[in-house]
Amino acid sequence: MKLLKSIVLCFILFVTDHVASAEWVGIASSNERGGYVVYLDPSSKVALKEIVTFWLLYDFKLPQRTGGSSFSSYQIHLEVDCRKRLGRILGFLDFLDRMGDGDPVRVSSATQDWVPLSPDGKDKTLWALACAG
Repeated sequence: MKLLKSIVLCFILFVTDHVASAEWVGIASSNERGGYVVYLDPSSKVALKEIVTFWLLYDFKLPQRTGGSSFSSYQIHLEVDCRKRLGRILGFLDFLDRMGDGDPVRVSSATQDWVPLSPDGKDKTLWALACAG
């Protein structure tokens, strides 16, 4: 149990350091869910052969609710396999304030399963961000 607490604490410290230093660049927007803008932190992009990881920030115009808590923005750590065209979530943080400000109201460091990225829509954009050029 102590090892699990140490791992979670290290993840939170890493993420908190990342949050404080992020330089967000707008990459997309939508009118869904009351409207939001998606930002990328280009300095977070790490490529190891065909595997690329990076952070995105979703900033909502209206507060969102999930699992009994509300949030106005969230950051998501993504991993993309460029060769196999797969993606997965490595973790996320929900923030009460916009643009990832304030303390996280929900944190997950649970790595999700790989899923195929479709050649259309949002998945096409994610793949291009990770794998183009």
